[in-house]
Parts: sequence; C-alpha cells; structure tokens
Amino acid sequence: MEITFKKTGPRTYETLVSRDDGVALLVPSPDRPAGLPHDIAHYLVERELELERGFWGCVAAGAVFDNMEVVSGRRPPHAAERSKAVLRAATTQLATSELYALVLLGVAHERKEADWPRVVARLDEVWRPFREPRRPVSAEEAVRVCAALRETEGRWLALPVGHGLTVSWEGRRGKARRRGARAF
Repeated sequence: MEITFKKTGPRTYETLVSRDDGVALLVPSPDRPAGLPHDIAHYLVERELELERGFWGCVAAGAVFDNMEVVSGRRPPHAAERSKAVLRAATTQLATSELYALVLLGVAHERKEADWPRVVARLDEVWRPFREPRRPVSAEEAVRVCAALRETEGRWLALPVGHGLTVSWEGRRGKARRRGARAF
C-alpha cells in the first residue's frame, strides 16, 4: 500500500492511500498541525514499533473508516463486512497506536526520550483506562521512534505547499526488505 501525505497549505494536508486491492482512498485530516501531521506520526510509530494492526495496518487490511472517501477503484465483495471485522479485531492495537503516537510525539518535541522513567510513566498514564496490559516499548524503540518523528517533521516543514511525501506500508512481512531503505 502506498500513502501520500500532501501539504495543501501551511497548516493543512490531505492523505491519499493506494491500497494493494486497487482501491484509492482519501483520508481527511482534521488536525491543522504547526509541525508533523498526526497521520504521519501514526505511520512512523506503527512502522517502528511493528504494530501490524494500528491505523495504517487496518487500512491496508481492508478497513475503511467512516470519514474516508473511496476516490477510485472498486471495493471487493463483502468489503464492508471485512472492514468491520478488521476493526473489531484490532481494537487494542488501534488504541496502542493512537496513544503511543500522542505520547511519543510529545516526548520527541521535548527531546526527553533519554529520560526512560519519564517515558514509561507517560505511557502508563495514558494507558491506565484500559484493562489489558499495554504493549511494552523498549528504551531503544522510543529513541528510534523519536528520532524518526523529529527527522520527518523537519522534512515536512521544509516541504513546499503542493508537494508530498510518499511511503509504503508493507506490514511485518516487508520489514526485512525495508531495513536501511526507508522512505522517511
């Protein structure tokens, strides 16, 4: 699956997804970021932590969220049922992705990823309402995620309006082929 994050204004963007099944989706962007867009932060967190069924993994597996628009291609038979099943099965990883993107983006902005007890405390604090144990994150993973977030934010801020960043979502199976050759 290819994902293009296009800067449409100084603080606006749109996301176009070209799934492997031939369906192209427009993902509306409710945030108006001064820095890195939320959807890119999700991509980086999910990629670095290998969250197979975070937001982008669910989209790759056939999920279509209510706010998405199919812009081309034809959805396969039983696509709505498949979408619901993917989302139902991914509830915990979707929450993990959302919360980790929020926390780790804040940690990256503060440049506090080396303060491991603080990172763990923040992750535990946002996870507290859930009954299931949270997916563990190592100090090395947090440092790697925060570095990727800051580096990509710099690239995004330097990007002229009308241009975009395109990445591939390959999931866990594609991880070995991607090492060392990341789009961002």
